[in-house]
Amino acid sequence: MKIYKPEDIEEFLSKEQLRYQKIDLPFGYSTPGHPRGQIKEILFSESIKGRSVLDVGSFLGQMCVAALQNGAERAVGLELNRDRIRQAGVISEILQLSPQPEYRREDIESTRLEEDFDVVLLLNILHHLRDPIGILRTLTKRVKHRLIIEAASLNRRDAKKLKLGSLSRFLFSRSPAVYVGPCHPKDLSQTYFFSERALTDILSKHLMSYWRIDRYPSEFKGRFILDCKKLSIDRMVLVAGCNSSGKSTFCERVRQNEFSGDLGYDDCSDIPFVNPAKLWGKPLNSVFPAQETSECLMHYDLSLVEKFNLHSFERDPATSVIECSKTIDAVLVAPSIETLKHQIYESEIKNKTGDGSQFHREQSERFGEPGYLLNLYGDWLDYLEGLDSSVTLYVFGETPDGRRLTKCKTIEDARKHIRDTYSVEAPV
Repeated sequence: MKIYKPEDIEEFLSKEQLRYQKIDLPFGYSTPGHPRGQIKEILFSESIKGRSVLDVGSFLGQMCVAALQNGAERAVGLELNRDRIRQAGVISEILQLSPQPEYRREDIESTRLEEDFDVVLLLNILHHLRDPIGILRTLTKRVKHRLIIEAASLNRRDAKKLKLGSLSRFLFSRSPAVYVGPCHPKDLSQTYFFSERALTDILSKHLMSYWRIDRYPSEFKGRFILDCKKLSIDRMVLVAGCNSSGKSTFCERVRQNEFSGDLGYDDCSDIPFVNPAKLWGKPLNSVFPAQETSECLMHYDLSLVEKFNLHSFERDPATSVIECSKTIDAVLVAPSIETLKHQIYESEIKNKTGDGSQFHREQSERFGEPGYLLNLYGDWLDYLEGLDSSVTLYVFGETPDGRRLTKCKTIEDARKHIRDTYSVEAPV
């Protein structure tokens, strides 16, 4: 690696078009630009020693450099501009960083991001994207600890460029609003603007993976910063089944440690217990006591996909919490059709009226339809199979000796059990 002398650094600074990011170099030199002290203060408010960092839109590599200088094990910068990648490479050589940052000419909207990173930075990039919400979903799946966003909103400077008045700015700032920029070549670099409330709602309520979101006004161009702390669950007992299958009863027995031997737990009496009704529209730190949770018990009703016209489990925000789990013990509560009909009648239909009762009557009728339960449980198994988490499957079903919890060696074993339980021939 070349050793840079003062005259080499001076020549580099004089010949290159360097701007936007201030990076301190040896011998008292620096690139021209903003030092971004506030972002660094937020980023390093927690130790990143030994962590991996991804900076989307890394420009000259200011944040990658700072991360490595503060103990990060790895720093990757994604940047589209070839000159900036070349310049960033020279800067890392001048600084003699070890390890060196990794700079890639990749478009976050077209590359297939398959690596996980402890910390992801998305600084002043969101309003340049064609599919910003899609990228937030992608990054949410790939980040393990923190996602830090600096976002452009409709401040006075941006509103003037877009020819928007003060009333529009006022209404935008106080609403969960997204402003769509004009579609003209000179304006295509700025596509969508999110109000702070809109972006916070997307991250906390729709993506539902962040235990806490800290908000700050940015010192840079009047923007705002969101420091999003990703929920992390080491191990989850996930109890799922259709309506009235006995999920709640099974969960209560888990909390009483009846299945601790089968599931391999020492004590489940005090672990967080959640279901979608506790999660929808609520901050995760109101349910989970800590960002990093060792164990969790979750109740999931497969019938809600139909009740709320979600059509797939991936579209339920509550399943985002499942995807925050490293290891999942997935229990399918799958009694016989006759048992289901009896239980839904006794618990949800008998002596009841109203819309809720009507839904359960419809469910009771559907239980006997050929393929209904087979497809419902089959779709759930497909969803579990697609998770990045390590999943162990169990079926709690009926045997001649009563209900029993059975561990499945493979997912095909679980599928066979569901086929044997719910295969119903169409009436002639």
